[in-house]
Amino acid sequence: MTVSNAHGNIRDFLAYLIDNHNRQVEERKQFLLGTVNVIDDESNIKRESTKLENTWNTVNTYLISKYGGCLYVEYKDGKKYLNYTYDHGGYNEQKIRFGVNLLDLTKYQDATQIANTLWRGSGVPRRERGSADKNR
Repeated sequence: MTVSNAHGNIRDFLAYLIDNHNRQVEERKQFLLGTVNVIDDESNIKRESTKLENTWNTVNTYLISKYGGCLYVEYKDGKKYLNYTYDHGGYNEQKIRFGVNLLDLTKYQDATQIANTLWRGSGVPRRERGSADKNR
């Protein structure tokens, strides 16, 4: 995607990117603009680029790297909303039920026999037992 001349606040810029993205992809990959609450100290910013970049790289370079925040997709009424917020926050009303939506422990592995460090020797091979050199 090419960002030629995008003017406005963060919400306007993200809307511009989503519109460009949606014109280039099939319907199942399209988004609607959701909540945007990342604050930009400047009320009107001009962003220009002549690079040909995909939407993710543009969002990452011009928004997330500069202003922080996080992106997440929210599904409502069969539609996908792309949200850009300073923190995800929120409350999940899903109840945790053991054996239903909480994975249970199905395999136990004894960790006492696992090597987690390898030491490099001096490069001199060990002699086999019973060799002529018994002083080693």
